[in-house]
Amino acid sequence: MESQPRQPTSPDEIVTEPKQRTLSRRSVLKIGALSFASATTLSALDALAFLPKRVAQAAGGSLPDIQFDIGNFIAPVQTINGIQFHFGPVFTLYATAKLRRTPSQRDQ
Repeated sequence: MESQPRQPTSPDEIVTEPKQRTLSRRSVLKIGALSFASATTLSALDALAFLPKRVAQAAGGSLPDIQFDIGNFIAPVQTINGIQFHFGPVFTLYATAKLRRTPSQRDQ
């Protein structure tokens, strides 16, 4: 028995049914419980968070000649459990910008 090739379906033959999804009281209660749980988790995390102690850094120094020479501008080495750590910046913001004019010699 040999299979016959299938004819393509025309757009007129496709039957669609509208989605009938209503919001039930049970769904609303589930969403409310989930949002309460997430708010509780966020408040617990907020209680555990702390602000790091900052040290006056690079007092009287000038800016580095190269972009990544930030050793004088970040926190000093710390010893934790006998191991020395030198942590990087706590927060870094890279803001991209597009000039609306050609920079002049003074801008450089």
